[in-house]
Amino acid sequence: MLALMTGAQIGTAVVQQGLGSLAPSLLTTFGLSKAQLGVSFTALAIGSAFFTVLAGVMVDRYGERPVVFWGGIGVGVSLLCAALVPLYPWLVFWLFIFGIMYAAQTPAGGRAVLAWFHRNRGFAMSIRQAGVPLGGAIGGALLPAIALHANYRWALAIGGIIGAVSAIVAAVFYVDAPRDPREPTRVRHLLRGMLSVARDPRTIFFTIACMVLASAQTIMTAFFAITAVNEAGVTPALAAFAFAFAQLCAVGGRIAWGHLSDGLFRGDRALPLAAIAAIVAVDAFAIAHVHTGGVAWLFVFGGVLGFSAAGWNGVFSTALAEIGGAELAGSILGLGLTFIFLANAIAPLVFGAVADVHGLAFAWTGLGLLAVLGLVPPLLASRAFARRI
Repeated sequence: MLALMTGAQIGTAVVQQGLGSLAPSLLTTFGLSKAQLGVSFTALAIGSAFFTVLAGVMVDRYGERPVVFWGGIGVGVSLLCAALVPLYPWLVFWLFIFGIMYAAQTPAGGRAVLAWFHRNRGFAMSIRQAGVPLGGAIGGALLPAIALHANYRWALAIGGIIGAVSAIVAAVFYVDAPRDPREPTRVRHLLRGMLSVARDPRTIFFTIACMVLASAQTIMTAFFAITAVNEAGVTPALAAFAFAFAQLCAVGGRIAWGHLSDGLFRGDRALPLAAIAAIVAVDAFAIAHVHTGGVAWLFVFGGVLGFSAAGWNGVFSTALAEIGGAELAGSILGLGLTFIFLANAIAPLVFGAVADVHGLAFAWTGLGLLAVLGLVPPLLASRAFARRI
């Protein structure tokens, strides 16, 4: 069951996380500014933000299988439509729809892990969440290669087919957990319980901490390849490899941080976020000083950024699923992801606008300062968790 849900996450993330590797191609094709490029990532994130609460409630009401199945169908259709017409507004609109369809995967997968795993839950959740950067790594290598030999439209179409097939396969073969009889819960009861959990200080501080880290992750996805080309002076192909390497490091990061939260941090899901924020801060300052010829450092800094900025997600899903419990796991994950995707929507717009005016180095420095401020919420969340023990 874990393999099936991880497979669905990998396939649907090929474009969701790999889109940044197409950034140089999109800039050239449409003649965009960095702020305009950020609009496409913002549209994707807003679409997900609009749908995650509803997706979470649907998971708790109807189960994982139908949500994953129809979400996969929507992923394929939206990306195929995005590939039909070579106009940037058309692309932005269908990326918005794609974001809505993609949003179903995390609440459904989180609910499945909570139902099937009662030990090493953080580790299991992180393995499933590792499917996101693994999909990004595949997309980071595959999409630019397709765009180079054809165009970005073929890259999106093939990415959509991969996402749809992976989700459909997962839905067809998935089986509900034996201890999860899948008795439907009234939507009114789900909403009441979700609002109660949303007021919990643990949920509030933890979600704020993850919003900071989500901003760093989406900036990496949107602007790391552009930084490699413009600041380090590498070719778009080498930039795509650096992007894919960062995503591969994120796979290791998600598994490692989930394991550490179970072991070294003894079930504390908040303190790992403080450690991640500190690493992101140092690494963002380092990326701000990447210069032409620093190819080796580009891979090092990108790898560290992937390991940290894109490594928190399994811990996030585990924490919110544990706060909500089995009955509300999908709903509370959907609520938390709404705020995460809102951060994802704002970050590329702000980063791109700052980079247009002051340069990429200045924008990366600003991200480092944001990560420093991001040390505070996880420490407050850790205190809130300790008070509930």
